[in-house]
Amino acid sequence: MQAPRLTPALRRQLVAPVKAIVFDKDGTLTELNSRWVTFFRSIIAATAADGGDPEAEHTLADCLGVGVDHIVPGSPAAVKTESELMTIALDHLVGRGWTAEQAITSMGVGLEAATFGPLAPLGAVAPTIETLAARHLLGVATSDNRANTLDELNRLGVGHHVSALRCGDDGGPVKPDPEVLLGLAREWRVEPAQLLFVGDSEQDRDTARAAGTRFIAVVPEPRGVDPAQQAPAAIGADAWITSIEDLACIEDLAG
Repeated sequence: MQAPRLTPALRRQLVAPVKAIVFDKDGTLTELNSRWVTFFRSIIAATAADGGDPEAEHTLADCLGVGVDHIVPGSPAAVKTESELMTIALDHLVGRGWTAEQAITSMGVGLEAATFGPLAPLGAVAPTIETLAARHLLGVATSDNRANTLDELNRLGVGHHVSALRCGDDGGPVKPDPEVLLGLAREWRVEPAQLLFVGDSEQDRDTARAAGTRFIAVVPEPRGVDPAQQAPAAIGADAWITSIEDLACIEDLAG
């Protein structure tokens, strides 16, 4: 069932009563494509060039879900951890006839060549987080690694408001394992039903559903009347929003 867009009345019902809010990072707090297309493309191009297989630049990009100007929703590049992506890339290159040693060496060259695109907040992230932090515990659950996550949160000016993180290289469960959210609930000593997860992917939605938490989908650029056509995460969500600033209304949260 397609979720409704978050209205002020629904915001009071879904957001105000919860004790803790967990955010996905890429595509939720930050614009996904501006940063990560550049990152993946730089790695893929250098890897293919070092391996002497120019065509691999195209096939590896397709395999990971990296378009010319966007990350394919739900693709490995959008939802997998760094170690999972490395495994997928290695298997793909070996499948093209590369030796494992060649693939590992060239992927190392690719990683050394990696460059990020600009970090762009998705809406008014800093003031929204500050408003929400006045009444809620705040956390982030992401497939990205911890070092990069901490750097980006601090650059966004919100790191000091985030009291708990679950990252892709922590060595624990990763999305869509519900333990990602259930572990945060235990850490904060709140019930799962008192936790809200906000994300942009089907994986985020499935994580919330498995954990028994509320879920709001981020649909940055809704086209037409059916956001589910471009954001499958909105199907089965409690509501959808265009950016996290839709969550915060001082009048709603002050009552």
